[in-house]
Amino acid sequence: MHSRTLALYATMCRVADLIEQHPDLRIRAAESSAFTHFLAVVARLEALQTEEVTSELAIRAMRAQRRALLDDVIRALRRILATAAVLPPAVATGYVAKLPDRRQPLALFIPAAESFVKFSQKFLARLVEAGLHPNALDEALDLIHQLDSLDRDCSYTEAMFAAHPARLADAVSEARKRVRQLFFELWPAMTLSTRAEWRSAAALGRVHRSRALSAGEPLKQLPAATPQ
Repeated sequence: MHSRTLALYATMCRVADLIEQHPDLRIRAAESSAFTHFLAVVARLEALQTEEVTSELAIRAMRAQRRALLDDVIRALRRILATAAVLPPAVATGYVAKLPDRRQPLALFIPAAESFVKFSQKFLARLVEAGLHPNALDEALDLIHQLDSLDRDCSYTEAMFAAHPARLADAVSEARKRVRQLFFELWPAMTLSTRAEWRSAAALGRVHRSRALSAGEPLKQLPAATPQ
């Protein structure tokens, strides 16, 4: 998450603490839903920050698990083919199931694998007679369904991760608006002292350019939490 966004989040947390520390502000905040909406945006920013950190790791783990599960499915199908290869010639001529190509997208591989197993079910009695375990086809279907479920979860997580920057930008935009709204809602209950504390919290939330980043364009500062 960008440093400016983290600074905005920190500012909002300080504003929330400020309200909790002053009874007049706390009472005023309870009279409308502005503070509730403000806290909801704080929670949203925090959730997005956590998601950014955890999603990439989760995607890597799911992709590795998906590869391993694909290997298990291929192995289960080859197990069936190994028995089909020893069927009597009169039966084997009717068994025309073909192993799906693992290089194709899973959206195509999974239906092909299911069709392979369902076709093999027509020969279950002969396959079992030839030495295949009676549960082999059910076990293969179970692995295929696990692969399908995992692939859906992985695809959803990847899509959400890809959309994270846009969702974060939307949350930041709302956060700035909620800061401004809350300030005006609390203004009647503010004293000179609490206004100064608010301005201090806003100033601490700004991002200043580091001396180490002297070259190039300066970072833009966050707008002050105190509306002009």
